[in-house]
Amino acid sequence: MTVLYHYTLVFHLPQILRSGYINVTESNISAGREHAGPDVVWLTAANTADRSGGWYTGSHVDKTAVRITVDVPEREVYRWTEWAPRHGCSARTMAALRRVKGGNSWRVVARRVQCEEWKEIVVSRGFKDGEVRKGVTRVDAFGRRLDFDVIG
Repeated sequence: MTVLYHYTLVFHLPQILRSGYINVTESNISAGREHAGPDVVWLTAANTADRSGGWYTGSHVDKTAVRITVDVPEREVYRWTEWAPRHGCSARTMAALRRVKGGNSWRVVARRVQCEEWKEIVVSRGFKDGEVRKGVTRVDAFGRRLDFDVIG
């Protein structure tokens, strides 16, 4: 198993909690065509947002406000910089994305990350300082209750 981190917006957290999974999204294989490659869940080896990559800077939304720690099977995790060329990412697109801070820490899994694989959810912005949202409960596919504290 491999411990990694998924960063997202506070806006996305309620849907993630309701659905019980982190959904796949665009893999950025092509700069000119959406969903040119398999959709993925983006993860990073960086446990702090300042090292998680340049994808959050200059945006009108804070893509680092929520950090979900996950533990996924190592055999399903790929370094994006190695995975993308095997799925048709051009040298030009790779060069552009390598210039973004944190690119070496990016990982992908080509499936949803289920709530059973979540270890912690930390909300750094969007709640009152120090507020802890308790009682987030999910039931997995086997009927087991999974409780999470969302720390703000």
